[in-house]
Amino acid sequence: MFKELDKKIDMEFVHPMGHRLIPYCIALDTGWEADTIYDYIRMRMGDNRVIGIKGSKGNGPIISTTPRYQNKGNIPLFRVAKDTSLETLYSWLEVKKPGPAYCNFPKFYKDTKKHERKLNYFEQLKAFYRKPYYKKGVLHYEWDYSGRKESNDCRRYAMAALFHSLRLGADLNKWCDDIMSNTPEQMNEILMREEASGFY
Repeated sequence: MFKELDKKIDMEFVHPMGHRLIPYCIALDTGWEADTIYDYIRMRMGDNRVIGIKGSKGNGPIISTTPRYQNKGNIPLFRVAKDTSLETLYSWLEVKKPGPAYCNFPKFYKDTKKHERKLNYFEQLKAFYRKPYYKKGVLHYEWDYSGRKESNDCRRYAMAALFHSLRLGADLNKWCDDIMSNTPEQMNEILMREEASGFY
């Protein structure tokens, strides 16, 4: 599995608009097969793009500014605040117009099975909800979920990687400007390719 991940980390991806991109930050959740993930992160300690993360309850920065080493693997782990990341994600999903915080998703496939998988993705994305409870007579709320939630976790951990990338000096505005620098003819060719690929 990790040989395949190595290939993905070190390869270039072609953006639909024609530009080549490389992964800037890869955040690995250590809550699953922790020892295996620890070993992998340790092997790539010289690569600042690969970081270990651990979800935790409460507020605070979406991803901690400094890592902690108090773990079985003795590797740097960054904390991802559950409450803050969920609140941020759900506020972003409410943004209706393209711009800051707008979430862009691929269009639905015409293929029925792919369409169904897409719907399942969004069900998982919205799996969390605020559950009320009382403590010493005072109303509080906590995040809970129903059903599967993998796409939500992946989206929030990708957000954590994004914020970590910004700290490392990623210039998103420059990347966007480069991508949008295509000529009208190039843009039309890209749209034609998307139409031919089976998207609505």
